[in-house]
Amino acid sequence: MIRQLKILTIIALLGLALILPASSSATPDSPLLFQMRRLQEKLFLKLKSSPEEKYNFQYNLLKARFEEVIKLTENKRYGIILPSTQRYFTTAGELTDLVVQNNMKSQAADLIKTLGLHLNKLTQLIEDYRKDLNTEWKFLEDDRNYILIYQDKLSQLYD
Repeated sequence: MIRQLKILTIIALLGLALILPASSSATPDSPLLFQMRRLQEKLFLKLKSSPEEKYNFQYNLLKARFEEVIKLTENKRYGIILPSTQRYFTTAGELTDLVVQNNMKSQAADLIKTLGLHLNKLTQLIEDYRKDLNTEWKFLEDDRNYILIYQDKLSQLYD
């Protein structure tokens, strides 16, 4: 019985090792890989011990999520824009909270700058979006509005 459990564990770990690299570029239209990606991200975040390590991990995650939103929008994959925009603004909010709670002023300045760049790109995407095709452009507008809130929250560290 113990031997079977060990073999099953090895097979599961091997399967996981094979799936994780494929999941790193998964989008919401690949549910299994997408969920594996989310699980991997949560696990890696839990392994970070200091606020700085968590910041660096989430900051890179934020940039990757933003690139995903851009790619999906530019490729007109409208059906999966909603979950991608939600993941983006959730990550931006969690990162903002981490910076504020730990009074990370130098990271706040960097994050404000990055969010400003994202805001400019989102504004351009919204302007270029064919609003007559569907209403998914409103999800981009939501991200834009959240960025403004997060920038304001981060700016309060300097008051």
